[in-house]
Amino acid sequence: MYVGYLRAPQALGLDQSQVQRAVAWLKLVFAVVVLLTACSDYLLRGTVPLNSGMNIRGHSDLLVAYATPFLWLMLVIPSGASVLVVPFSRTLLCLAAILGTLQIIPTAGSQLELGTFPFLLVALICFHDASVTLRGVLPSSRAFSRVFALAQILLLLLPIVGIAESAQAAHKRFTAYEPLPFLGASQMRLNQEEAAPYVSLVNFLKGNCDTFFGYPGVNSLYFWSGIGPPTPLNATHWTRLLSSIQQRSIVNALSMHPGACVFTVDLKGSASTVNSPLLQYIADDFREVDKIGGYELRVSKHRQVQR
Repeated sequence: MYVGYLRAPQALGLDQSQVQRAVAWLKLVFAVVVLLTACSDYLLRGTVPLNSGMNIRGHSDLLVAYATPFLWLMLVIPSGASVLVVPFSRTLLCLAAILGTLQIIPTAGSQLELGTFPFLLVALICFHDASVTLRGVLPSSRAFSRVFALAQILLLLLPIVGIAESAQAAHKRFTAYEPLPFLGASQMRLNQEEAAPYVSLVNFLKGNCDTFFGYPGVNSLYFWSGIGPPTPLNATHWTRLLSSIQQRSIVNALSMHPGACVFTVDLKGSASTVNSPLLQYIADDFREVDKIGGYELRVSKHRQVQR
């Protein structure tokens, strides 16, 4: 699209000033849409906690999908600017915004909030560029300048107010909730209903397991319980991330621990659809003895455990 902009005057027979005005209006629309899209979510849902890493805030998924193709707009120097060559700072910010969209890989989640933050900076720069170009085109330039200056202030305040509202709500929750009673987790706070399953799960692991493994993996539990993993291969969605050879090495390690435990989520449904030697081993050699907070707690079929 940027190359198309550079060739538009020659290809379409347009005057350079006409192209600059068209780009200025496009920058204005881009800036307003991006800032309102991102900030409206903070203003409307800023007090809602992000209880899962899969949650998305600031409509960052929409920004990645629809705003990314227009990031090149900030590389267009507005007419009347004191420089004619694109500054390195603009090029760097544009590149950072584009690379930030890679946060969507492998799974789009809360990390996109940080990944799309440069979009807001690009939008503010585009809004300023539009004001510089259109100031000399529209009538009543003095009144126009005042309106644009006021609009810029309001657009700057939007993200500040939205983020401040979200931070204030988070601080209230932090002071109201009790810290988790685990090693290294004193700064993590949940309400009692959310914390209870984790407390019960850690107590079960401490009382019944000499090592354990999870489907999916929850590596925080190794720190909270003080129990080591069977191997260094500790992925979250290991059915997709670990090879069959790596999974068999975990099978061998678990089989050497008579006190090994496994916690799973919907093992019955997954074992029949996922081709995984480790998942099949868990389904064949471990039985469910309890269920806590959606996790199925399993031990060897030949063991008795405390309830």
